[in-house]
Amino acid sequence: MGAPHESHTYPGAPHSFFDRTAHAWQHACTDACHRVLTFTEQHSEGNRPG
Repeated sequence: MGAPHESHTYPGAPHSFFDRTAHAWQHACTDACHRVLTFTEQHSEGNRPG
C-alpha cells in the first residue's frame, strides 16, 4: 500500500518559487498553498476512511 501523494508542476516557475520572488509567481504560490492545505486536510488522521 503506497502513501497518498499528489504531484503538480508550474511551467516556467523555478524550483523554489515560494520565497522572496513569490510576487512574480503569485498564481503558482496561491495554487500550491491551496493544494497543500486541501491535501493535508483530506489525508489528516481524523479524515482517514475507517
